[in-house]
Amino acid sequence: MTQVPPLNARQRRIHARKQAIKWLKQRWPRVFAGQPVPLSLGANERILQARLEDPQAPPARSVKDALRWWVNQPPYLRRVAAGQPRRDLEGQEVEPVTSEHQAYARIRYREIKRRRDPEVATSGSS
Repeated sequence: MTQVPPLNARQRRIHARKQAIKWLKQRWPRVFAGQPVPLSLGANERILQARLEDPQAPPARSVKDALRWWVNQPPYLRRVAAGQPRRDLEGQEVEPVTSEHQAYARIRYREIKRRRDPEVATSGSS
């Protein structure tokens, strides 16, 4: 039988994040299981509160890390930048995305794209 080497800190964090994302998808499939949608303001607080009531929930740190990762993914940022409406955890449209949040999403998207594709940074296009 092959021995699995112990995970380093980064690998443990990624594993914990994946478990938290799996929990989010199971708990709120209308906003986490498909294409990312802009989440309603305050959704993270509601998620963290629900975590306290769920004995199967991952640790708060893992959930926070998963949410941070989720809202910084290019598909999520593109939808915020495009002004798609924010949705509550049940998937219902609840509020528009503000122009300030749209502008911030465009900036974050370009930053992430430049980090992933250095050619974009030198060509000036985005």
